[in-house]
Amino acid sequence: MTAMFLVYMIGYAIGWWWTLWGGIVILLAGVLVCVPFILIEGNYGSLVLGIPQFVVGILYIWVWRIEKW
Repeated sequence: MTAMFLVYMIGYAIGWWWTLWGGIVILLAGVLVCVPFILIEGNYGSLVLGIPQFVVGILYIWVWRIEKW
């Protein structure tokens, strides 16, 4: 969980200047929190923490796409 939190905060910091890369890093944090718990332990409760991160990462990428137009 500490690694997920650190990657998430780094994603926010990167997203401040580079929206696309920040969104990608935040999506990586969502993967870090969901995939290991689902694959290893079968714990789908980790989606409670992962889905908001996926949403934020997708929104960052969406904003980057809108700014690009």
